[in-house]
Amino acid sequence: MHKRPERRTPEILPEFDPGADRGEMGHDFLRALRKNFQRHGARRIKELSKKRPQDFLKLVLTLLPKQFRRKDVAMILKGASDYELARMMDMVQRLIAQEERKKLAEQERLAAEGAPPERPIE
Repeated sequence: MHKRPERRTPEILPEFDPGADRGEMGHDFLRALRKNFQRHGARRIKELSKKRPQDFLKLVLTLLPKQFRRKDVAMILKGASDYELARMMDMVQRLIAQEERKKLAEQERLAAEGAPPERPIE
């Protein structure tokens, strides 16, 4: 008669700590990102701002602390042509409309499930 191999539950390594490992991975990622930025950052930022100003603006708004956002956005806008400003406004309006559609779709989904509607924040 053939003997089946014994099933063993995998043991968690004693040195494994999900919280600490996640933090260490985050630090490793940020180090790699910093190294990449030091090599290519200025050139890539310049490319992004010219080729995709809407993504550049999103990046700035996402990464900067709130107290710096107004100044930096003003600096970006100061050097932009009327055409570039019009394109940026069009893109911002499209982003706002997209977010509104997402919110509406979510409200409709919740209504279909019978959940009470969200109250707007005033």
